[in-house]
Amino acid sequence: MVALNVVGIFLAYGATIILARELSHLAFDQYIGAIATLGLFAALAEGGFGKYGLRVIPIYNEAQDGGRIAGYLRFAFLGTLLLSLLLAIAMIFLAAPLHSGNRRDVVTLAFVYLPSMAGAGVVIDLLLAFRMPIIAMVISRIVIPATTLLLILTLTQTMHFNASHAVLCFASGSVLALLLGMLFCYRQASPLVGDAEVETNVRGWISESLAFMFFTFMVSWLFRSTLVITHHMPHGDIGVGLLAPAFETGGLILLLSKSTDKFFQPAVSLYLEANDWRQMSILRRDRGLMIGAGIVLFLLVVLFFGKTILGIYGPDFVASYPALCWVAVGSSMTTLFSLAPTFLLYAGRRRLLTWLLGFHAALLLVLTVILYWEFGGTGAAAAYAVCVTSYSLSNLYFANREFQTLKSNLRETDPVAID
Repeated sequence: MVALNVVGIFLAYGATIILARELSHLAFDQYIGAIATLGLFAALAEGGFGKYGLRVIPIYNEAQDGGRIAGYLRFAFLGTLLLSLLLAIAMIFLAAPLHSGNRRDVVTLAFVYLPSMAGAGVVIDLLLAFRMPIIAMVISRIVIPATTLLLILTLTQTMHFNASHAVLCFASGSVLALLLGMLFCYRQASPLVGDAEVETNVRGWISESLAFMFFTFMVSWLFRSTLVITHHMPHGDIGVGLLAPAFETGGLILLLSKSTDKFFQPAVSLYLEANDWRQMSILRRDRGLMIGAGIVLFLLVVLFFGKTILGIYGPDFVASYPALCWVAVGSSMTTLFSLAPTFLLYAGRRRLLTWLLGFHAALLLVLTVILYWEFGGTGAAAAYAVCVTSYSLSNLYFANREFQTLKSNLRETDPVAID
């Protein structure tokens, strides 16, 4: 799983480098802004249907409830299609007028592919729900970026390549992922569904999915919206384009938390359920040492080799080195304390998590507008670093407080369990 993540990151990394070198500054800026906007709103267009499916499909699967599985798959696919189409139409009419000329055409083209990108995200989650993690990871981490990279390599050698062509290459990966994902979902579900009568709980599923949709979108906003906000503000030909390599490179450390948290999360759940605070403390210490060492190494690489890495995109991108440093620090803080929100969620503090996300999402919007207006890309990166660091430290504070409260409550009721 870790290897697939690493390969996927570098495939996407390679595609961005080629585009940065092949496209003009203006075209690269248009492409980055359009894709960043598309990716952010795809998280909203998914409707939480895939994320909630991760919770209920395993239950239906364990109970061999083919009727519920058939009903939820139909609900998820149709719901995603309807929501993404409505959102795409709305954004074409709302976001496109903020731009003019070719920039507007590129943004409009990107939103045409919003349903396929949202659908791909949902089917990948459903594959995970059906306990097909390798297939899901191959599709999301290999098929999508590899398709994009291969198309870019082919088209840049055969035609005059522009931002619209780059968007089409990116979108083609999600279309292929959607088709493959639906095929594997059908093959996995068909033995259970068979001739089962379709059962639905649309009202209940929508209610639960909306909660997952809000949480997922807020997280995406916190980590993806900087490029979107700056794209829709007045800027030069390469304002957003300069920021993209800084965020792509500085955010690589997030791979460490994404790859390891799925290993630690089940242990957190078990220790919390068993009130095993001693093992919980050991887990936190061991993880902190391991993750901390990786972060120190990463920050040293950024500090000493960051300009060289940015230079791979082209000599003009070295100017975003200060922004890279800000992004790397903010992403490192998020990585170090990435288990804190998991602990709060498992401890039943979803409302607190939602409030923290909402507050920091609003703070990020305000700070990005102010600092980008005053200091350009470095200011936008600083806004990102301040907000995600504040969010991470807030999660840590409340997680520690919840940890001590639960530990104290157990000490009062069962002192032997603590000792």
